[in-house]
Amino acid sequence: MRKNKSIANISESKATVINPTTVIHEAVKNCTPLLLLQSVPRGGILYKVPAPPVSSSVATHTAVKFILDAARGKPRDQRIWISLANEFMVASQNQGKAVKYKVELHKQCEENRAYANFRSH
Repeated sequence: MRKNKSIANISESKATVINPTTVIHEAVKNCTPLLLLQSVPRGGILYKVPAPPVSSSVATHTAVKFILDAARGKPRDQRIWISLANEFMVASQNQGKAVKYKVELHKQCEENRAYANFRSH
């Protein structure tokens, strides 16, 4: 018995980028946050203050951390390299858990925007 591929599956497979380097770069770019939260003590209270990343390497590190955390959150019966590859593919299409982490971080930064004047320069 032979399985026949439908036209939808063939066109879907052609639309996916095959080059792994391009997929990884695109996934990291889609997960890189524009703002980070810093803890600043004021009057004995720690405030989460939105601030731009110190350098591009800090933002890239945060993006890779988001992707790894999303891959680790998968079921235990799936190998980590398979879930990591799947997460890279999904994140390169600007979807998935890692991109959701970035969006949640941006929402928190927007909520804490009132504390932006507490930031030390």
